[in-house]
Amino acid sequence: MKIKKLIIPLLASLMLLGLASCGDKEEPLDATAEMHALYGGEGADYVIVYPSDATDSLKSAVSSFSEAIKEKTGNSVTLTTDNTDKTAETDREILIGKTNRAQSETAFSKLEGVGYRLDKIDDKITVVGNNDYLIECALEYLLSTQMVADGKTLSVTSDLAYFGDGSELVKPLIVDGEFKYRVILPDGNQDLYQEYSAFNKNVRELVGIKVPFAYDTSAKKDGEHEILVGRTSRDSGAGAFDNVGFASYRVYTRDGDIVVAAYTNENAALGLNELYYDIHDAAKSSYDGNYWIPSEINLTTDYNTWSLIPELEEATFGGIYDAKDSTYVVRYTDASRSVYNGYLDTLKTSGFTLTKDYEVGDNDYALLSDDDTTTYISYIDNEKEIRVFIERKSTAYPTESLKTSATTYEPTLWQLEVDNYNSKANGGMSYVMRTTDGKFIIIDGGYETGDEADRIYNHLKSKTEGNEKPVIQAWYITHLHDDHYGAFLAFAKKYASAVDLKGVYYNVPATGEVYYGIKGQIDSAAAKFDGATVYGKIHTGMTMEFSGFDVTVVCTHEDLYPLKAIDGNDTGLILRVTATASNGSTQRIMFLADTRDNECAKMLKFFDKSDLECDIVQLSHHGYEGATLDTYKAIGAHTVLWPMNIVGWQASGYSSVPQEVFKAWYMRDSAGCEGNKWVCTDSSVKKIIIAGDGQTDELVLPYTPSGSKLPDLDALAAEIKSRYQ
Repeated sequence: MKIKKLIIPLLASLMLLGLASCGDKEEPLDATAEMHALYGGEGADYVIVYPSDATDSLKSAVSSFSEAIKEKTGNSVTLTTDNTDKTAETDREILIGKTNRAQSETAFSKLEGVGYRLDKIDDKITVVGNNDYLIECALEYLLSTQMVADGKTLSVTSDLAYFGDGSELVKPLIVDGEFKYRVILPDGNQDLYQEYSAFNKNVRELVGIKVPFAYDTSAKKDGEHEILVGRTSRDSGAGAFDNVGFASYRVYTRDGDIVVAAYTNENAALGLNELYYDIHDAAKSSYDGNYWIPSEINLTTDYNTWSLIPELEEATFGGIYDAKDSTYVVRYTDASRSVYNGYLDTLKTSGFTLTKDYEVGDNDYALLSDDDTTTYISYIDNEKEIRVFIERKSTAYPTESLKTSATTYEPTLWQLEVDNYNSKANGGMSYVMRTTDGKFIIIDGGYETGDEADRIYNHLKSKTEGNEKPVIQAWYITHLHDDHYGAFLAFAKKYASAVDLKGVYYNVPATGEVYYGIKGQIDSAAAKFDGATVYGKIHTGMTMEFSGFDVTVVCTHEDLYPLKAIDGNDTGLILRVTATASNGSTQRIMFLADTRDNECAKMLKFFDKSDLECDIVQLSHHGYEGATLDTYKAIGAHTVLWPMNIVGWQASGYSSVPQEVFKAWYMRDSAGCEGNKWVCTDSSVKKIIIAGDGQTDELVLPYTPSGSKLPDLDALAAEIKSRYQ
């Protein structure tokens, strides 16, 4: 099923959309009828007058009405409220709604039943109805049937007196103190229940009446109308999603019910809020003590037309993760590889072209695009799950191999010390790899200090032959904490023109503990490097190929859904790096950044142990609360890179300054730190290399651990302290 593109402006009230369903038009007026000129005739043109307390929907309708008259006559139209202190009353007025003019009161007294009236009383034209929606219908009828344009003259019949029956145009919302619609939600959807609760609270404050509620497991009551919110099982909601994009919502009437259709809870809540505006206007503009809403409502709001792709009908819809940054992740369960392959074929026949595909273990991934949309599809074999990522076509992806035939160097990894002294903080991590053709890959970098930037640049320069600029093939930012991304900002300020940076790689959430503004800082810093490309949407399964290194994404914050991040450390980029030496031997390194519980749980579910096994692992979160013990056991590394300083100058959290940080944490096994003691005592770990030991650690890959597992911590601490005395 191809989801259709519908682009309709979001209006202040659903009532405005009813103008297209205000009933059949009458036959045109008899050309011989006596006419009364409103515009372009003798005397001043008419002034349009509306109540000073008019609802937003009525104001919009009045504005549209005046624009239509201007289009017919070519002249501007005067609009004013009925406040005579500001604008004096005149004889020639079109009175819309319940104005304070005597003619409006007379017109309302002539209103017969449910509907609207048009009258010429004295020299004034009155437009009234039971509520603002019916007044909008009256304006449409007046424009389309009762007004006659002759050149620049616009006239109505001199004996204008018309009643429009509105009994089929509106439905009662509240009758005898009872709300006539029951809200129906998908069974067990607690997030939408919270939205219903807010909706009910607003309605009760408005009209003093509770909105009844039930889940869709309950039977429909005879004669009761329902408001279906989200993906309910009700028949009235069937087909609701045919015209709804993943980033849209639709509010419409069907079989007497009101359907609020949206894939995400957030968009369903927006649709429910639109319905509240309709109820608000019905309450505020009721001129007969009753509450009426349009019989026909049809609103589709499409925020991102690029997000419309075929829906996958052969698997179970499992919800949508809205990353709030032009990315939607649609989750399907109960899937199979054949369903995945069939969906790829469906995308191709729908106009999508395959750009790149990947395999990681038994999982398959594919990147496709059409004219305005890119979609990345993943099949997770262990979970029998398909995820559909939807993004703008303008998003850049690292699909080209950057391998060359040069093998000048063996693949090498350096663990750099970070600037804990000037930052006065205990954290940070900085890793540099040199490719076999002499270029560099950087992961994070540390704090935003000048010394941090100097350390990285001086290292790159010292490892680059001659007077050539160091070439950084890739700079990876794992997550938005300043002890990881800060060095990139500092480096951009000091050394953007001194190096050749090819690409910046990350995938960060736009909301939550870490903020979108930081992403903007990274992008601005990247722009200082001439020719650098920002790859801000690298997804799990993507593998980037460099000379001597393959970098594979094995987890991002997007994988958490439907779980939620514990904190910003649970939104990191986890990278599995495979180094290939000149003799063809390989070695794997796992960079966990500050990964915590939930990302670990997802990674262990999404991949087999053989996909995660590595020779070297970076200990998560500097040895504070980080990756789970099961994660370290699955990785099974013989060497641990521990990005923690031996001595720290952090002003809080410790009894004195300086403090011996590493000794305070390395043997801990409290909640969240179980991996610390395990890597220190487990026999499979042969070497622990500490970043804060005051030197740059070099590992030519493949690396074989040797010597003692841990250095002399007391001697190291004394030597480091002596530097700053």
